[in-house]
Amino acid sequence: DSIQNAKEHFSDILHYVPDYIFLGHVHHLSIEDDNSCMVIVNGSVMGSDEYIARLRKNTHPYQMLLIFMDGDELIHKINLD
Repeated sequence: DSIQNAKEHFSDILHYVPDYIFLGHVHHLSIEDDNSCMVIVNGSVMGSDEYIARLRKNTHPYQMLLIFMDGDELIHKINLD
């Protein structure tokens, strides 16, 4: 699983488990809270391309906005099409 791999690699490099890991260029939204480490996979501003179409997947262009406010987090998906 790429999300678990990212968490393990970042933890190995940093020598601690970060609170947040942000990943991109995956063409799909994914948010996983794993033992107090939130891994957020952002979408693509271009949406689907030829590569993702060959995988028979489709996505619209979007980005994520994460707002930190008074100890809370607000995650908002911004559609770009």
